[in-house]
Amino acid sequence: PTAPTTAYPTAETICIDEHALDWRSYDHEIKLNGNRFNLKGLSWFGFETGNNYVYGTDKHTVDWYLDWMVDNGFNAIRLPFSKAFIDESQSNRNDYLEVVQKAGLKGLLVMPDLHSLAKGAYTEGLASRADMISA
Repeated sequence: PTAPTTAYPTAETICIDEHALDWRSYDHEIKLNGNRFNLKGLSWFGFETGNNYVYGTDKHTVDWYLDWMVDNGFNAIRLPFSKAFIDESQSNRNDYLEVVQKAGLKGLLVMPDLHSLAKGAYTEGLASRADMISA
């Protein structure tokens, strides 16, 4: 394993090669490159709504929020989106990818979440896997 540089390593502190992420789960722990990974995440909503972008950007930039997350010890983001958002335009897909890439450059793990078929349809999270695939 890669030696951690902190007592409670994050992806950024134990991942020397960003292209060699070895995720495992054993001994009731998540391991990244052989070291315990302590997940501290949050959900950043917006891409699954009619907003078509993450919330809060009318107050601060995406980079400001990502820096805040890192400064406050977060290492993961759940980033929900709707199928309608993704299907609507290449511009929407580019916006989503831009946030994912910016987060990655700051050492944040991004967990994409196909949240719903339609925008703002939070109850669609209960749709079956077959319904989501066929949509």
